[in-house]
Amino acid sequence: MRHETPGCDLFAGKPSVSAYHNIMAVETIKENVYLQTHDLSIMGCKMGRNVTVITLQSGNTLIHSTADFSELHIAEIRELGEPGLLCEATNFHDTSAMAGRISFPKIPYLVPQGFPAADKLDATEIDSFEFADDEVEVIKIQGIPKLNEICVFHRPSGTLIIADLFFNLPDDVGNWTKWFLKTAMKIKSYPGQSAFFQRYVEDEAAYRDSLDQIMELDFKTIIPGHGTPILNDAKAAFKSVLLSG
Repeated sequence: MRHETPGCDLFAGKPSVSAYHNIMAVETIKENVYLQTHDLSIMGCKMGRNVTVITLQSGNTLIHSTADFSELHIAEIRELGEPGLLCEATNFHDTSAMAGRISFPKIPYLVPQGFPAADKLDATEIDSFEFADDEVEVIKIQGIPKLNEICVFHRPSGTLIIADLFFNLPDDVGNWTKWFLKTAMKIKSYPGQSAFFQRYVEDEAAYRDSLDQIMELDFKTIIPGHGTPILNDAKAAFKSVLLSG
């Protein structure tokens, strides 16, 4: 965790950025890979939303996923480097797209093909974007054209960032959330994939080929869009959840 000594009296007006770290600190996952967590509730289910920030070799950052960023959230992200890219990983992660775009209006906003209101957001299809070097690899999951989910692999840290491919909610998420996800989305344990996601697979062979392609990457850590990162045996967890059937 990135903790610092408060720079002002929290009850004497707006706190400084350093004071903010004692309220809602960014978590360091790996070298140059950071996690900022946000609230997200759907039908009373506390899903949470993860925003991953990668500090690239250029010193700029790639911000993976949007959220309803406050001024302090934005300041915290800027401490990690100059924002360079904003990225969305699935067509179903559009609830905070406008808020995220307003927060970072001057940098490229990369989205999957078919992303809602892409033109209005001045967004660029991620398939057509050329990254400056090979430290970041984008893998499009084939066979799910309505979602068009992509995975981002940060090669130097061995970190794989996903969206809704599977969830890894913590044990203390709450009884209602556990019940709903188990009953409605058929997630019996974590990490686990929802029946909702599975229904969007239109080409099973293409989907499986994409998963096999991801398995060939040398990843050691997985950061899901919802829930806690998998820091140990990440490849075994990926295989168990998605390739064991």
